[in-house]
Amino acid sequence: MGSAEEGLEVCLQTADGLVPGRCLELEPDEDEIGVLVQFHAGHAPLLQLGEKIHLVFTDGGLPSPLEAQGRTVRRIDDQGNRSYWFRLGKASKRSLMRLKNKRRAIRVHPQTSEAMRVGILDIEGCPTADVVLHDISATGLSMLVDRSLEDQLFTRSQLRLSIQLSGSEPAFEMIATIRHRRLLGAALLYGLEFDPSTPFFQGSQHRISRYVTSLQAQELRQLRGREERGRVRDAG
Repeated sequence: MGSAEEGLEVCLQTADGLVPGRCLELEPDEDEIGVLVQFHAGHAPLLQLGEKIHLVFTDGGLPSPLEAQGRTVRRIDDQGNRSYWFRLGKASKRSLMRLKNKRRAIRVHPQTSEAMRVGILDIEGCPTADVVLHDISATGLSMLVDRSLEDQLFTRSQLRLSIQLSGSEPAFEMIATIRHRRLLGAALLYGLEFDPSTPFFQGSQHRISRYVTSLQAQELRQLRGREERGRVRDAG
């Protein structure tokens, strides 16, 4: 939820020319890919939900600009910026998936067994409201929140979090800025960016970074193990 896609710039094609923006998220599903693009309010386009759009992506990892067509599915107005979620088709998904791994901050998806716990502090009637972690990087995280908490959260732009990386480590606090929020099934998905004004921020971020790196190494070992088992099975 996380940081912007590294080096990836997006322009929206309009009747008046190209409007520059910044890609914040790439979110693939079975048939399409979702793209969250942020525009500065001073030159942000005004689009209707469902409106067809034409995007132009530029990135150091692309041999040439990539053009994609899709539709507008969500709009977010926040702190001087306007962002849109666009849904793009299969052809765009194939081209953009290579950029999914070019993040400035690598994200991992901890499993339940890894025992990481995240809670929201300052919730009325509850010292710590536990949430379900969706993914985490050194610069932020996304989490699934019970819809019953929306009455207390919808006016907030920042949250104070309690984070416990494992059962054997003490919890610590992080302040996080809400970058986006949306419905996801029966829950709410919040994307948060850690705020450097958090007390002892560097030490806490370093702990998170080490945790993310360890999980990434674990995922890589599991992937190599599956590949090796596949080679053995094919050879047999």
